[in-house]
Amino acid sequence: MGEKYDLIIFGATSYTGKYVVEEVAKLHQYPPKPFSWAIAGRSEAKLKEALKEVSKIIGLDITKTGIVVAELNNLTSMIQLAAQCSYHGEAQEKQCYIISSCGSCSILTDCGVTHLQRSFEGDLNSVEAYYEWNTKGQPKRINQGSWHSLIMELVNPLVHIGQQSKLFPIPVPKPKYSIVSRWPIHYSEEMGGWCVRTPVAAEISSVKRSQYRMFIDDSQRPVQFNLYFKAMSLLSVFSFLCSIIMCFMFAQFRFSRNFPSKMAEFFTNGIVSNKDPTREENETSDLRLTLFAEGWDTKRSSVDKEHPEPPNKKQKFVVMLKNPVYECTAVMVVQAALSILLERHKLPSGGGVLTPGVAFANTTIIDRLNSRGITFKSA
Repeated sequence: MGEKYDLIIFGATSYTGKYVVEEVAKLHQYPPKPFSWAIAGRSEAKLKEALKEVSKIIGLDITKTGIVVAELNNLTSMIQLAAQCSYHGEAQEKQCYIISSCGSCSILTDCGVTHLQRSFEGDLNSVEAYYEWNTKGQPKRINQGSWHSLIMELVNPLVHIGQQSKLFPIPVPKPKYSIVSRWPIHYSEEMGGWCVRTPVAAEISSVKRSQYRMFIDDSQRPVQFNLYFKAMSLLSVFSFLCSIIMCFMFAQFRFSRNFPSKMAEFFTNGIVSNKDPTREENETSDLRLTLFAEGWDTKRSSVDKEHPEPPNKKQKFVVMLKNPVYECTAVMVVQAALSILLERHKLPSGGGVLTPGVAFANTTIIDRLNSRGITFKSA
């Protein structure tokens, strides 16, 4: 690659990728600090077409934006690239930051929990997160790429379990007061509806890894975390669970793994289809994330010292966003990138493979997201 860029968007020709290109193009008009950028992918023709498409949407000619074409035939360069980005230690040796899970949900939950830790006056013990997706009476639709990512999360659960010992080699003290135990399916008075617990999700993994890293590096008290989704009705809860169970079973075998993708409309009751959702459909939906925090109004001098009494303080924190699946995902991805570009001095020193909660804990990403319409506020 002849020219170097501050920011490169990989996968720019995908449905979500075009939203990211749009967000960077808009921001590049009035940047907080000048930066160069380019888009990357496997097909130069498709990349040029993506630039033309986004130019029409935003009414700004960005067709002269730099293009980087992946060297698919150069196997050596691909292996070298993968080797450079494999492990935390190697990333630190190269002073490289690799930050995973920068999509909408992980940024919201992980950075939200970290923000609560910093703002909670006392010791924070646990956080329960509830997602509520509102389409304002319009049908919900997501594209095949988002659905395929969900299917891949269900693949090889034993492998994920086996990785726990590598991710968390040092035991974390068991808390004296455990997070509130709720039925996997329960009616929440606070949320005003039926909710289902999600035991496995990228958000849970991200929060757990952040809390572990803060405990090891900064001796912070680990926060317990549970994640729930509010459903429209009890019937929709059971429908959702049946779909997940069937998809989980199909995902365990290579020969059947593609079946849930090919039959996406059946498994999701029409939410996923081969036809991408229109921008008008995306604009009608919004997402509400409610975080219920519980802890103590006093702070112990050491993480090893437990509070003698049960948690006595509660706090509610709400995050609101429109078009959460695509537009807000693009906003968060771009703001995460800008955190590295503009606030590198506020990131943990030394580089490494980090989660958003750890990487952006001392940055202004929450304030910048607020300025882009993704509001974080106490309720």
